[in-house]
Amino acid sequence: MGFLKHAETLFNCRALNVHLHFTLCWDAEAGFSFSGELPHDDNIATILHRMRPFVLQKEASYLPKMCKVLSRYITDAGFRELVKGIVDEFMGKGFQKQLKIDLNGSVLNTDDMVNKWLNAFEYHHAEDAKQALEVFRAVLPEAWQRAVFISMMLDKARQVGNTSIIVRWLDRRDNEPFVV
Repeated sequence: MGFLKHAETLFNCRALNVHLHFTLCWDAEAGFSFSGELPHDDNIATILHRMRPFVLQKEASYLPKMCKVLSRYITDAGFRELVKGIVDEFMGKGFQKQLKIDLNGSVLNTDDMVNKWLNAFEYHHAEDAKQALEVFRAVLPEAWQRAVFISMMLDKARQVGNTSIIVRWLDRRDNEPFVV
């Protein structure tokens, strides 16, 4: 199945019509407190499953890989900058510009940590990935961490959508399918 077919499957998913609201507060006496509303677990599971082709590095539809092909295909500097911005957002750099969650040099809101969370709790239940996230559990509530990672996955889905728009445009522009 190609990139556009995977994107179509993702965006035909009703589970993407979710709202994510959460806040984290700090009080010197009480410490951190979390409040918010996460999507239903079934919706999260559906989104995460349908995002697999775009977040797994060995997949042909892995978004940074797809964007690299796009950058080779069109050499316009402005277009390349647009594609670079899509990859940066997909990797969590936009979120980090808003809020960088750093605990003694370990940054929570990175693509690497999203992958560790996916492997620890959603895809494989890998113990080594759980260990990497333990440093944050001592300070940040698990529910808040989950909200951060779900938010980052929704950001990734938006970048899949942006990339699929470009691929569809290339299909129409050349009057032949853009194949990766």
